Amino acid sequence: MTEFQPMSPSERQIMRVLWANPNSTSGYIIEQLQRSFSWSDSTIKTLIIRLTKKDIFKSMTERNHSTTRQRFLRKHNSTKRPMFF
Repeated sequence: MTEFQPMSPSERQIMRVLWANPNSTSGYIIEQLQRSFSWSDSTIKTLIIRLTKKDIFKSMTERNHSTTRQRFLRKHNSTKRPMFF
């Protein structure tokens, strides 16, 4: 997306977890938010997808022998290059 899209209050909660915990996985974000909100896993995943579509951060999938983890990359405003978040 090229034009600015403001974040909803729910999306802002996702970002609060990411700001406080760099390199969070989607599982960690879900765990943290479910402590404070009665949101389902799918609701939180939808919010994460909306934020990536707004180009606020990128996700990176890491696979090893037994697990798949998704880490999030923040886009640096001045260079448009992703940085670990």
